[in-house]
Amino acid sequence: MLLLPERKALFLHIPKTGGQTIERLLGFPHRHQHHSSKGLPSDWQRWFRFTFVRHPVDRFISACNYYVDMAGRHQRRYRQPAERGVIASFRLWLLEEKPSLPQVVEALQAQDLYRRHAGFAPQLRRIRAVQPQFLGRFERFADDVNTVLTLLDVDARLEAGAPRINASKRHYRQVDLDGPALQALSRMYRADFQQLGYRPAPPTALPNDEH
Repeated sequence: MLLLPERKALFLHIPKTGGQTIERLLGFPHRHQHHSSKGLPSDWQRWFRFTFVRHPVDRFISACNYYVDMAGRHQRRYRQPAERGVIASFRLWLLEEKPSLPQVVEALQAQDLYRRHAGFAPQLRRIRAVQPQFLGRFERFADDVNTVLTLLDVDARLEAGAPRINASKRHYRQVDLDGPALQALSRMYRADFQQLGYRPAPPTALPNDEH
């Protein structure tokens, strides 16, 4: 979470929803300090709290692409014994084995592994802890970002169609999903679909193919 104490505001950054672009517009570089719920000020519930969400399937594919990119950049470090944790191992598996998207879904379902990865964990898990008053959507990103900037009295604006920071290469696409994999994702993210107003849809029917 990003704290903006001078504005009494809190940004709940859910991975793969355009958060780095928002932080840059707010004047924060990527490598700044994020706060956990334990580090919040005592009056945080009186602050303005906002977040952004994304269609669960679209976000899932974006996270897959991001993990491949990260493995490509840091594979030497990931192969060090001290770094070979769950996340590093999974990223290397995506890079080296090049599994199909249905195989990725199957692997993440095993022992609820997807819940252990920030990029794949259900969005509601974070939202429930903070209860943001403003919920922006990735699908109307520029409009909702500019609404937040206006509410925060920030002069910066995001032009429609402007490239987002940290966008990943397209190693996987929506069309790579088959019916059983899509059904599995619908089960994995059932609460997100139900509570965030998204409908499970075949890959070709999703709102965009930008990651």
